[in-house]
Amino acid sequence: MSDSHSPLLIADGDIATTHIFARVIREAFGTVEIAYPGTLQQTKIDSRHVILSRLCLPELAWLPAYLADRGIPYSYFLDDNFYELDSHYDVHNGAFFSHPAVQATLDKFLTGAERIIVMSPTLASYLKARFPAQNIAQISPPIDLALIDRHRSAAAFTTARKLRIGYPSTRRPNVAELLASVVLRTLDRHHDDVEFEFMGWMPDALRGVLGVTFLPEVKGYENYLDAVQQRGWSLALAPMMNSLFENCKTNLKYREYAAFGVPGIYSDVPLYSSSVRHEQTGLLADNSVDAWLVALEQAISRPALRASIVEAARSDVENHYAQPLVAQQLRRCLGSYETARHGQ
Repeated sequence: MSDSHSPLLIADGDIATTHIFARVIREAFGTVEIAYPGTLQQTKIDSRHVILSRLCLPELAWLPAYLADRGIPYSYFLDDNFYELDSHYDVHNGAFFSHPAVQATLDKFLTGAERIIVMSPTLASYLKARFPAQNIAQISPPIDLALIDRHRSAAAFTTARKLRIGYPSTRRPNVAELLASVVLRTLDRHHDDVEFEFMGWMPDALRGVLGVTFLPEVKGYENYLDAVQQRGWSLALAPMMNSLFENCKTNLKYREYAAFGVPGIYSDVPLYSSSVRHEQTGLLADNSVDAWLVALEQAISRPALRASIVEAARSDVENHYAQPLVAQQLRRCLGSYETARHGQ
């Protein structure tokens, strides 16, 4: 049932991004109604806040004109650079998003928006260059610390005999060779002291290797939080290649690791170097095997450093990425949008 005061979020799917962004909207406005392409016929679209999230299905190309004809402005939220996503990064999604019809539909949605909302400075710059006439609003990427802390307090932590190093991820073939080499060489030196766990995906070269465990993908964000907390990781990895597509993402791994209380090693690329302070809130490593081995050796051999990183990173995300802070930014963003609409 729709509420005339409730923002309407029309999202591309029931995915993690939708739930993360919906929590911020709910924090900002107290409530949110969520609709998906399959439920639009049952959704009342009126003059309240309308936010479209990641929509670019060609079969929905009619929607911007439909809204314009009825005098209903909308904001458009984008958390990935779909213009730079091709099969090099994701065989299946890349083929879809690089299709001319999909890109033309995305153009239509973005040029018709009153405001485009992003959470990445690199993506903001990219879109400003591509759509100079559009209003691009950048807010910080959020982390729901209260939700994570509830799951931390309820988790039954596993006591590991070895220092356990984790990496939760979807498929990342472009870091597979780097990861495999780093893991194998680390285990060669520290096989009695260290073990690695991959959740959701791992390089094929590591299958069956002693000291490496594969954990299947966990469906549902809160189930994922429980699963990570229960692993009791002492260190976590966040490799990322230095490309325009990837640098337009947000530093989700950094925010989550900091909230989990796990120190992280991150690729020294703009995505992370813009937020992680080396040896303070995390460790940064060039995308070479030698650099990652140095960072791992540093983290493994210095428990005091790991502890100080945990404390500093947690403080950093509390001060810059906590969901209530981001909700304030979104409220100001949409509040100015509402004022402009009504000429107040």
